[in-house]
Amino acid sequence: FRDCAVFFSRKYGEENMISAIVHMDETTPHMHLNLVPIVDRRLCAKELFTPKTLRELQSDFWEKVGKKW
Repeated sequence: FRDCAVFFSRKYGEENMISAIVHMDETTPHMHLNLVPIVDRRLCAKELFTPKTLRELQSDFWEKVGKKW
């Protein structure tokens, strides 16, 4: 989970992360990560999170975080 939080803080900026909370109360431990999608000092979720960028994010996340686990 630490690697996951570090990955997102580097990608989107630590100052844009609101929280990263691990939940152990269900069958599968998981993390809820909240961030504010800011680019050029404005909110831009539609620019950061398109179908294309989300596919790229999954691949990048796997290469930098998931693969070693």
